[in-house]
Amino acid sequence: MNNDGKQNCEICDYAMKVLDKHHIHSLSKGGPNIPANKCRLCPNCHRLVHTGIIILEGRFASTRGYILVWRYKGQQSVTGVPDPPVFLYSELKQISETKDANSS
Repeated sequence: MNNDGKQNCEICDYAMKVLDKHHIHSLSKGGPNIPANKCRLCPNCHRLVHTGIIILEGRFASTRGYILVWRYKGQQSVTGVPDPPVFLYSELKQISETKDANSS
């Protein structure tokens, strides 16, 4: 938590007062309900996880604690905050347009 009471998204590092909590390994698929299986995500990254653009792979232990391991769809695993690939924005736009067309 920052000095101003904000927390950082574990994917994009965006700071907010309230972040979404997400299970890395789904409870419905047998994932445990323990702190090491939970991550803090901003609403944008949380949506990208649920649409399959960002894939959470787990955590690994380091001297800084448990680090989230994730990847963009079709990319190699990363930790920390990399530059987003160009396809991310176009793919997200396509998903949004498809949802808008289906809701009409």
